[in-house]
Amino acid sequence: MASTFSLKRPKGFTGIAVAMLLMLVAGCTSGGMLSQSARAPGTETPAADQVGEGLQVIGMLVGDEDGSLSDGVANSAYRAGKLAATTLTGTPVTLVIRRYERNASSVKKVAADLVAAGATIIIGPDDAQGAATLADLLKGKEIPILSLARGADPAAGIYAAGLSLDEEIAATIGEMQKRRHGTILIVRTGDSASAAYASALSAAAGAAGIAASEVDFTDAAAGLAQLRQLAATGKGVPNAVVFATSQGRAAPVITELRNEAAYAAIDMVGNSSWDLSQHPLPQTGPVWHPSLSGNNLASFSEKFFAANSQRPTLRSAIAYDLVIMAGALPQLAPDDPYHPEILGNEQGFKGMTGGFRFDENGVARRIYVINNIK
Repeated sequence: MASTFSLKRPKGFTGIAVAMLLMLVAGCTSGGMLSQSARAPGTETPAADQVGEGLQVIGMLVGDEDGSLSDGVANSAYRAGKLAATTLTGTPVTLVIRRYERNASSVKKVAADLVAAGATIIIGPDDAQGAATLADLLKGKEIPILSLARGADPAAGIYAAGLSLDEEIAATIGEMQKRRHGTILIVRTGDSASAAYASALSAAAGAAGIAASEVDFTDAAAGLAQLRQLAATGKGVPNAVVFATSQGRAAPVITELRNEAAYAAIDMVGNSSWDLSQHPLPQTGPVWHPSLSGNNLASFSEKFFAANSQRPTLRSAIAYDLVIMAGALPQLAPDDPYHPEILGNEQGFKGMTGGFRFDENGVARRIYVINNIK
C-alpha cells in the first residue's frame, strides 16, 4: 500500500493567492484521404534531455504517443515540454526530460535519474500503471506526480491530468440528443486510437437510444463507396457522420460527402483534437465538435508550429500547461509550491487547454462545450 503523501501547509496560502495564481498561469501561457498512419512521424524522442538552468527542477517522463486523434507529430509532448520551459523566462526552471518504456525496469531507471537531478515535481507518465509504479518508487520523497493518464491517488502523490474520453463523448451524445439525432454513422480507421474512440462512441450512442454503425476508412475509396451505396439505396443515411479521426484526414472526406445530395446538409461531427487543426472544411452544412471550454488551442498550435514546423497533439498541450503550472507555482508559495491544498484548490488553473482543476480524488476536471464550425 502506498504511503500517505503529506506536505506542510504553505505559508500565507489564501483564496486571494489562488486567484492570483490563475492570472499568473494564464499570463505565462500568452505568448490526402484517410490513411492508417495516425500522426506526422517526427524524429524519435532522445533518451535524455535537459532544458534550462533554473533552481526549480521539474522532471518529465515521455514515451510514444499512441492514442492520438490529431495530425500532431509523434513526439509532440517532448517538444511541448521544451517549448514551455523556454517560455518561462520569468520563472527559470530546469526541465529534466527522460524517455521511458511502459515497463517497471524503465520507470525505475528514470525515477532514479530524476531523483538524482533534484526534481521536486514530475510530469508524466501517460499510463496509470506507470504512474503507480513511479509513486511506489518515490515513497517518502514527497515528489508529486502529474500523470497524463486518468488514474489518481492523492495519498500517494499522484494527480491525473489526462483527458477523459467518457466526458468528451458524453458532450457529443448530449448535443446529438438536443438535435434529435436518431441515427449516426461513425467513420474510423484501423489505428488503435480511432478504433477505441469509435467503439466508445458507439456504446454511448446505443445507451442513449441512438442507432450507430461504423464504416472503416482505412481504405478511403472503399469507405466512400460504402457511403455512396447507402445514399443510392435511400436507406441507412444517418442524421450525422461522426469522425473518429483527425480533422486533416476528415476534411477531404467531408468535401466528397458534401457533393452527395444525401449528405449535403447533415451534421458532420468531429472530436476535441480538431481545435488544433488548420485544415479548411467545406463552408456548406453544419460541422461541429466537442471542445474544451475556454481553450486557446489554436494559439498553442501556432506557437508549437512556429517552433517545430509540425502540429501538436492534445496530450502535448496538457504537458505544456503542466510545465507552465509547475514553474509558476513557486512564485506564490516558495516554501511548499506543490502542497495538496494548492494543487487541489477549488478555483483551479487556466492554460492553453482551458480551465481545469484537480478534484478531491486528484483527477483533473474540465468542461466540454460544443464548437460549431459552421
